[in-house]
Amino acid sequence: MLAERGPRANWKKSSRAAAKADFLDKSLARNFQSEAVKALGHASLSDSFLTFAGLVRVLAIDKVQDGVAMGLAYNGTVYNAAIHKAALSMAAVLEDSDRHVEQSLSRLELQYGRDILSSEYSKLSKLIAYARSVSPSWSMVQGPRSNGEIMAWMVDMLLLAFKTKLRLPSKATEGWLDKDRKTGMPGYWQVCAVILQALWLTKSLTKILCRLWRIAFFNAKFKLFW
Repeated sequence: MLAERGPRANWKKSSRAAAKADFLDKSLARNFQSEAVKALGHASLSDSFLTFAGLVRVLAIDKVQDGVAMGLAYNGTVYNAAIHKAALSMAAVLEDSDRHVEQSLSRLELQYGRDILSSEYSKLSKLIAYARSVSPSWSMVQGPRSNGEIMAWMVDMLLLAFKTKLRLPSKATEGWLDKDRKTGMPGYWQVCAVILQALWLTKSLTKILCRLWRIAFFNAKFKLFW
């Protein structure tokens, strides 16, 4: 098939370029407006970090310098290496999670606001890192689990902690959630994961013991009749 030439081909190229430029302008305008609203003290009306991570993915920002050049910012901070790393990690999870994380964070946001977790990219980064670290062991015991599914469960456990008054939302610090940097004590998410693993192992062990008991009972019954 011959490539198009002449005015028609030039028109198509210019149309695509114009559409791309328009999309870029609108995306950047949204980020600027979100930051302006946040600066006025209306964080609930601004974009969450999930939305920001989606923007970074759509704009195909591969380097920190690209984000800086576009003037991106989050929570009043100019685009930097920490934000870039967190955004790419979050975007990868969202792409592979079937909306598990988004739904769990939405439930948390509706009751306790975005400032608890959805807008805190440092906390989300810790959660992503922990989900990745436990994913292999979880999958071995419980079957295949994506990072998004693990993260969604962790968020739901945080919501449960608030509802049961185990912890006040205002005290859900990064150290309490992930790990105390000074003492090295495991945080809430790690403790929840250990308990869940113990429950699954107990369940599996119970099934094995039941099977062994049935075999032993059958053998004893067989010997009794013979």
